[in-house]
Amino acid sequence: MSKYFRPEGCSSPNEVAAKLGISGEAVKNWIYTGKLRAAKAMNGYWWVREDDLKEFLESRSVLEFRYHRLR
Repeated sequence: MSKYFRPEGCSSPNEVAAKLGISGEAVKNWIYTGKLRAAKAMNGYWWVREDDLKEFLESRSVLEFRYHRLR
């Protein structure tokens, strides 16, 4: 038996960080500040839905593109 239940289509903040090549603390900061939508399970684990991660990344790429265009 696993130590925690993994909701289908979800990743932990550390798994998201590994996919993006950044620290888990950076992903948790996005969650804590409301930039990245996530759900906290009763056992204290945070879970990020793949759809929410995709939406977050797409919104950031548009903002970064606009920023670089203005420079």
